[in-house]
Order: sequence, then structure tokens, then C-alpha cells
Amino acid sequence: MSWWLWVLIWALLVIGSLLVFFLLLRQLWRKLRLLFRELSTATERLPAVSEELERLQDRTSTEADPAAVFDNPTTLRAKRHATRTKHRGSGRRTGT
Repeated sequence: MSWWLWVLIWALLVIGSLLVFFLLLRQLWRKLRLLFRELSTATERLPAVSEELERLQDRTSTEADPAAVFDNPTTLRAKRHATRTKHRGSGRRTGT
């Protein structure tokens, strides 16, 4: 092989690698632009979402009962037993 064939091969390899590099950078640039656009939108919406969250938190904190996880287990068993017996008495009775 002559030297010009090697130069042609290397030139094609360099041009091909530059083309791939360019395409990858262009794809990265587009994704970064989209990311920053979404970040800007999220930043604009954050105050409204925070206000809504505080409003909902205030509403649920005044209406919610304390968690039963922290109650006395004996008391919880007694309440459950009372509820079951009440439902058994008023339950469906099928005539057989």
C-alpha cells in the first residue's frame, strides 16, 4: 500500500470520530437546554406548590386523629373487641 492510502484511511477515521463527537455534543446540548427549561418551570411553580402544601398540612393537622401506633395496646384491643361485638349483634342474620 502506498502512503496516500494510509493518509486517506486516517483522514476518514478522524473525520468520522469528529462527526460522532459533534453529534454526541449536540445531543448533550439539547438535553441540557431541556433540563434547564424544566428547572426554570419548576422554580416558577415552587411557591404555589409550597403554599398548597402548607394549606393542606394545616387542614389535615386540625382534622386528623393522633396515630393509633402510639396508643396503649390494651386499650386498642378493648376498642377492637367492643367494635367486633357491636358489629356481630347488628350483622346479617340469614335464615337457614
